[in-house]
Amino acid sequence: MLNNKGELKIIPHVNLTKEHSFQHKVLGTPYWMAPEMIRGQEYGIKVDIWSLGIMLMEMLEGEPPYMEFPPLRALFLIITKGIPPLKEVHKHSPELIQFLNQCLEKDVEKRPTSDLLLEDPFLLKACSSEKFAQVVQQARTYLSNSIQ
Repeated sequence: MLNNKGELKIIPHVNLTKEHSFQHKVLGTPYWMAPEMIRGQEYGIKVDIWSLGIMLMEMLEGEPPYMEFPPLRALFLIITKGIPPLKEVHKHSPELIQFLNQCLEKDVEKRPTSDLLLEDPFLLKACSSEKFAQVVQQARTYLSNSIQ
């Protein structure tokens, strides 16, 4: 999530509290579901790290992995084959690829927390939040002018 100051926040998508830090329900959009959810295993907020990785792939490639397949087939492929590599990996920085691979770690125990990801070299080399806020404002102005 991005606030109005251009600061990046990684926030939980699932509804978990300290009292209920794990869920067993299988809820979610198939193409973005983490392997532990698909298997019906207990899961926590690291499912959102997985979803972040899928969203990043979607931004880079135009759609999430396995979108060409029906939802049930996509779920099967996620847990049996994992996520395929980016089609044009050479176009992206090693830091981005490493960040993406961490988010899409199938082993939930090895998948990083949001706190660890916020210290990742890929995010640390980003422009300042002030500069990013300016870019977002310029994009908003451009879009509002082009709609009129």
